[in-house]
Amino acid sequence: MSNKFPTSEYDQYLSFVDVENVVGFQEAWKAQDKEKVESILFSLGVDLENGYEVEVNTHRTRISQQIEYGPRFSFSERKDKIWQQTGMSIEDQIANCGDISLQIMLKGMSKRGFGKCDTVKSVEQLASEF
Repeated sequence: MSNKFPTSEYDQYLSFVDVENVVGFQEAWKAQDKEKVESILFSLGVDLENGYEVEVNTHRTRISQQIEYGPRFSFSERKDKIWQQTGMSIEDQIANCGDISLQIMLKGMSKRGFGKCDTVKSVEQLASEF
């Protein structure tokens, strides 16, 4: 499996260990069913328009935080409205809020310590408190 547009600007990854238990993934991967694999990746936040890479290296899994040597998907995270409401990272929510002064304030406050937020509303609620 390969991506459409290779880039070194991928800022997210998912280990195979993280996705191997997603229903249908193992079967789709073994069958080289690119459409099904990409459907699963999209549901996990992969921006398919920017492509993805499969790399083999040492990395920390997302779910268990264990160090693993093996394959992982590197990609850019989706930025569409549906993903913003369901699983977008706090960094990407801040980058997509549309207000430069709010972005600067929130970036200064977060210092990458927030982790994941449930919805864009949580960023807006945070900003309204100040």
